[in-house]
Amino acid sequence: MSTPFNPTTSVPLIRLGRRVADGHQSGSWATLAAIVRLWSRWADHARQRDALADLVENEHLLNDIGLTRDDVLDEINKPFWR
Repeated sequence: MSTPFNPTTSVPLIRLGRRVADGHQSGSWATLAAIVRLWSRWADHARQRDALADLVENEHLLNDIGLTRDDVLDEINKPFWR
C-alpha cells in the first residue's frame, strides 16, 4: 500500500527562519518576554499618569514642568495602553 505523503521528502516546518523540532516551541520564551515588556510599559504608563493626577491642582508645579492643567487632564484620561 502506498501513501501520497512521504515524510522523507516533505517540506520541513519553518518558523522565523529556524527549523522547529517536534514538540518544541522555539518562540515561546520570546513571546513571553514580549508580553512581560508590554505589561511593564503599560504599568509605567499607569504610574506616570497617577503621578500627574496628583499635580493637577498645583499650578506652580505644572508650570515648573511646562504643562498646563488641560495637558495633564488629557494625558491622565488616556487608556493605559496608549
